[in-house]
Amino acid sequence: MSNLQIGRYRALKEGELAEHPCLADDYNSYCYVITQTYSYQAKNGKTIIVPERFLSDGATGFQDLGCAFVFHDWLYSTGRYADNSVCTRFEADMIMVEISHLENFKTFSKLMSWMAKLDPVGIMGRAFLASQKRGPNFLPEDIEL
Repeated sequence: MSNLQIGRYRALKEGELAEHPCLADDYNSYCYVITQTYSYQAKNGKTIIVPERFLSDGATGFQDLGCAFVFHDWLYSTGRYADNSVCTRFEADMIMVEISHLENFKTFSKLMSWMAKLDPVGIMGRAFLASQKRGPNFLPEDIEL
């Protein structure tokens, strides 16, 4: 796992973002804040860097296992790798599969691989488009990490 640098995240406290107008519409959807940068060089040679203060909604619909969801959320919300090249929904999904596999979440990795390839009833596609529309959000500077 030498190409996977695991940062840190913490759970948001209930109502922690409620008073911030910049996040007024989205604050209820976030579960975690990145407190230490994550990075990963994927099998496709692309690097993903998830910066501090990035807000994540976790593995929507699944248990939050390991850190694969952090990278997945970043790629879904930005649609970009660290070099600013485009990351497709399928690539983001397969990177989540890669990282889940590295972290020994084999069953989850197989399930996500299946979902990425088949996208049953457009679940992944709709989530990708919604995340792209919203874009990345960050913890306001006046809230302590």
